[in-house]
Amino acid sequence: MEPFFHGSNNTRDLGGIRTKDGRRIAPGRLIRSGALYRMNAASCRRLETQYRVKTIIDLRTTSEIGRHPLPKALKIPVVNVSLSEKAMLGMVSDSASIVQKIRAAVAAGMTETEFMEQTYRNLIIGKTAIAGYQRIFDILLHTPDGAVLFSCAQGRDRTGMTALMILSAFGVSVIDIVDDYMIAPSAEREYFLISLMKNRRLASSDEAAFAKAFASSSLSRFRYAERCLEEEYGLIHTYLTEAIGLRNAEFEQLRKTYLLQS
Repeated sequence: MEPFFHGSNNTRDLGGIRTKDGRRIAPGRLIRSGALYRMNAASCRRLETQYRVKTIIDLRTTSEIGRHPLPKALKIPVVNVSLSEKAMLGMVSDSASIVQKIRAAVAAGMTETEFMEQTYRNLIIGKTAIAGYQRIFDILLHTPDGAVLFSCAQGRDRTGMTALMILSAFGVSVIDIVDDYMIAPSAEREYFLISLMKNRRLASSDEAAFAKAFASSSLSRFRYAERCLEEEYGLIHTYLTEAIGLRNAEFEQLRKTYLLQS
């Protein structure tokens, strides 16, 4: 997949995704992405003028933002909505920090699956994550036109779980949400792996295997998130109403605002 914007990664418009009742998300209303800090000035202008992005939701932690701030050329309002109080393995944006966490996890005898399940459980039932989703929906409810862009470091874990919440609220099937979640540009993955395994010199075969698994999109992570939801709330709709606090009128407003009207 070619970069949506120069210097961005894993970026795509969610327009066109079909809901269970046959409607589609309107194009140019919701954009999901990975890191934006490498964007050039021309891409920053395109976000504002061509794609009419009204708000960028930056899902990274404050420490990540401090290391890699968004470009000064970006004039669109940015709202920081961190979904975790601390940066876990799936929530860091530079390879040096990721290498440190991989080494610590391997030394502690943890597998990549165990470590990422810890991350995903935090993204489902963590108080900071729930408060973050509440704020995200508030932004969506108060953006009547233009686009909202939400992004993290890789555009996969935090962005993927945010997409799960939003698409579920619109009435998109789990099958179609999984299809979107599993999209990952191979070029970005290879760049990431080279940075980890060559430039940062992961020492052992266990660390290298951990890194390869971490860099790949994994259906098992999504399924684990589903299980966490089911164990705590039963249904995703119950999570959206009880944990996030969405009311019937807000579901209707979201669908009226972001779905193509037949």
